[in-house]
Amino acid sequence: MYVSAYETVPNVHWATFQLMYGQQSGTAYAVFSPLKSASEVDQELVMGKQFEQSMGEEGMKKLSDLSAASMESAQTNLFIFNPRESYVSDKWVAADPFWRVAAKPAKPSQ
Repeated sequence: MYVSAYETVPNVHWATFQLMYGQQSGTAYAVFSPLKSASEVDQELVMGKQFEQSMGEEGMKKLSDLSAASMESAQTNLFIFNPRESYVSDKWVAADPFWRVAAKPAKPSQ
């Protein structure tokens, strides 16, 4: 239902991971939506309205009921991924130029 509704909204991407450590109790998930700039936050708000239209009033009610029955809490955070502070596989580096970080020039010796 959820994924089907988003199929009608262009350029929506997310990745979901089950958390293995750090949660207080129960099962927890982290959902990441990659953004290239803060201006894409505004675009996500527009896409949210498109999602609601795709779901329809009855679908949104059902989603709300399912969320209330299955989620203890939710929060939204904004993170920046820095390739210089990340350890990713060679496969990721080969697949996305974002992870290719040029070496810092050496400081001149004095």
